[in-house]
Amino acid sequence: MPSMLCPLNSDMRFVIYVKKGIYYENVRVENEKWNVMMFGDGLDNTIVSSNLSIASGTPTILTATFAAYGKGFIARDMGFQNTAGAAMYQAVALLSKSDQSVFYRCSIDAYQDTLYTQSNRQFYRECKIYGTIDIIFGDSSVVIQNSTILVKRPLLGQINTITAQGKSQPAFQHWHIHTKLYYSTCRESFGGSNILGSAMEKLLDHCYHGKPIGKLD
Repeated sequence: MPSMLCPLNSDMRFVIYVKKGIYYENVRVENEKWNVMMFGDGLDNTIVSSNLSIASGTPTILTATFAAYGKGFIARDMGFQNTAGAAMYQAVALLSKSDQSVFYRCSIDAYQDTLYTQSNRQFYRECKIYGTIDIIFGDSSVVIQNSTILVKRPLLGQINTITAQGKSQPAFQHWHIHTKLYYSTCRESFGGSNILGSAMEKLLDHCYHGKPIGKLD
């Protein structure tokens, strides 16, 4: 990935085209890389892939296949995946700490801790998000719009959780989710419940179509 070539602290948009292919690497757009835009040939065609996981001794925050820190980051028509698998526990596909970041027509695919919306303001539209436990988690102010969340089969005895929030103090952070939820296998085969949201710390203020978070009916 050519993100290392981006100018530092630039107010100008720096656009990178990533052609069709699977890129086996861990990519990090650093704090000083502002206003970077990456676009590919489609969410199933341009894919960044890795398999770092907490089970292999890597801290959760460092397992991310793709991490965006510099403000104003945009990704379009790309896929981000972590192929570690359910048995490897926390393994992040995409982490964003980029303020005013946008992900449009992207695929974000893993099992536990798929999408780490770490902090700041973020917007996701027409994305596909796959996972099992704590699929979307973090402490950011997020809008996920016109997107699809696809729940995979977890390990035996596990409970699928769509969202989990880690904040401990009330602030402006919140999630507003307008999506469709799908299951990759029938619910009875999971051997447990599927939960829309859980609190990892003291507070929980997610909403799903403006409704309180709880068990799926």
